[in-house]
Order: sequence, then structure tokens, then C-alpha cells
Amino acid sequence: MVRESAYTMVEIIVIVIFVLFVIVLMIYSACKIVVIPHGEATVVESWGKYSRVMKAGTYLLYPWEQLKQVEWTCLEEDSKGRVYTKKFVGTMLRMTNAELDMPPFDCMTEDGIRASVNGTMLYQITDVKTAVYKVLDLLAYISQAARQAIRLVSSRHCADDMTGHDDTLSTEIVVQTNQRLVDLGVECTSFLIQNVQMDDKIMKANEDAFAKKKSYEMQIQEQEADHKCQMDQLDHQRRRGIELRRIEKATQDHELEARKRDSKSKRDIRAADWSVEQAYLKSRYEQMKTSGLDSGDIVNLEVAQEWRRGMESIGKGANSRLIYVPSDVYGMRLRSGKLLPGEDTVS
Repeated sequence: MVRESAYTMVEIIVIVIFVLFVIVLMIYSACKIVVIPHGEATVVESWGKYSRVMKAGTYLLYPWEQLKQVEWTCLEEDSKGRVYTKKFVGTMLRMTNAELDMPPFDCMTEDGIRASVNGTMLYQITDVKTAVYKVLDLLAYISQAARQAIRLVSSRHCADDMTGHDDTLSTEIVVQTNQRLVDLGVECTSFLIQNVQMDDKIMKANEDAFAKKKSYEMQIQEQEADHKCQMDQLDHQRRRGIELRRIEKATQDHELEARKRDSKSKRDIRAADWSVEQAYLKSRYEQMKTSGLDSGDIVNLEVAQEWRRGMESIGKGANSRLIYVPSDVYGMRLRSGKLLPGEDTVS
């Protein structure tokens, strides 16, 4: 009984191993071998969700994994000039430069001329996951961004620039397009303007209108220049008046200082004269004493000097000056016998 039970257990283990082998074999038989060419990439989804990105190489795709299929659309022009919508459906995305034709569309130049522009854009996918999942239709978004960039650039240039400076315009268009493709996993590498068409009648009318506008702007600038010149003249006159008033005030201050210095010098001269006169009177007084004058004259002279000093002090207190001259100075000098040089003995 024990031996029979052991054989049964072995048989069960063998059956389980066989079943597992069959399951694994079925899984590997259901797997796919995917070869990604050089310069291309694809997105792998597992159970409907993003799993990984496969670039150039050979890969094994499990049954629960599938390649992400994208559907992108763009506008193209056929040989008869008709614009149609072209659809791109596939799983392989090109990682190198890819072309995107831009059919003709209208835009306005800086001088108001309507122009029809068409060209070819080269773009490159830099981030596969972002390019696939960020926007639903990447080609349509790139085409719309390029149109917006062309309209913006054309509005900054006149008609002559649009027809004669393609390299400069192409560079500006690439820069403006990349600003609109930020964080989308794609980059515009170059843009070639193939043709720029303008309506001759509209261009002529717009040139005339533009010339009138320039003439009007020139008149406005001339008027503004004249107004500025007048304002500058008024400002110069104002500054000159201020300078003249400053010079006049400085002159008045200088004259006042000069008058003050002159008044001081006059006061100094009068003080010097007074000192000389005092010295002279003192010397005469000494002469009169030595010459033997009578006491009455000396007393009169002393009284007169005291009286003069008192009157002088009163005059200084009243902010004035008093000059006293004796009425009989000559007689006093004649009696003393000492006349001043130039005085005659005959009165």
C-alpha cells in the first residue's frame, strides 16, 4: 500500500511539471520577436499602459504587450495645387530628421501686404514617450506651430525682406517654432521657404499707403522735433534767467561787501584822524604848559577837552559822531606865539 501511494505522488509531480512546461511553451510560442531598424523607435504598452521604449535592436514581445500605434495627420499639396489631409498610421517612429511639407497659406507683412508662403520643415523626435503621449496628433500640432511662427515673423518684416532674406527668415521661424514645441519631445531643426507670392495690385496699393504712412510719420517726427527745440529754448532761457538772477544777486552781495569794507575803511580813517588830532592837542597842551600860559587858558582848554569827550561818548551812544572846533583856536595859537606851518601872523 505504501509503494502504490508513492507511485501516485510521483505521477502527480510529473503531471504538474508537464503542465507547467506546456504553459511556458505556449507563452514562448505566443511571443513575438520584434526587430527595430536603425534610426527608429517604438513604444510598448502592457495591458493598455505604457511599459517601455524600444530603440534600434531585437526584442521579445510578450503576449500581454503590444506596440503603441499612432495616428497623425498633416496637410499636403498635390501636383495640381490642391491641399489634402495626409494620415500617418504606424508603430515605428523615425528618430532622425523627418520632412514636413507646409502647403501655401496667407500671412500679412509689416507693411500690410498679403503674402502666400509655403516651405518644408525638418523636425526630429527627441523624446519618444513625450512625443506619443503629450499630444494626440503631433504632426498637426507641429504644422500649426510652424504657421503661427511664420505669421509672427512675417508681421515683423516688410515685403522686400520676405522675398530677399530667406536665410534670416528661416532662422527666425525655427526659433519661434521651437518656442512653441517646448516639452513636446520634438525639435524643429530647419525650415526652407520654397515660395513667397504676393498680389501685385495689393502690393502697389499697400506701397502707396505705406509711403503715405511714412510721410505722415515724418511730419509727426518733424513736429515733435520742433516742439522739442522750442521746449529746449524755453528751458535754456529759464536756466539763463536763473543764472542772470544768480549773477545779479552775487553782484549785489559783492557791492554790499564793498560798501561795508569802504565804510569800515572810512571809520578807520576817521579814527586815525581823531588819534592824530588827539595827539596834536596833547602836544599843544604840553607846549602851552611849558610856554607859561596863564592858568585860565589851561583851565579853559581842559574844560573844553572834557566837554568834548563827554559829547563824544553821548554821540557814540546815539550811533553818531560829534566834531567840536574851538572858536578862537587861532587866537590861542597867536598868543602862544606858536603858529602852524602856513599860518600868517596877520589875521
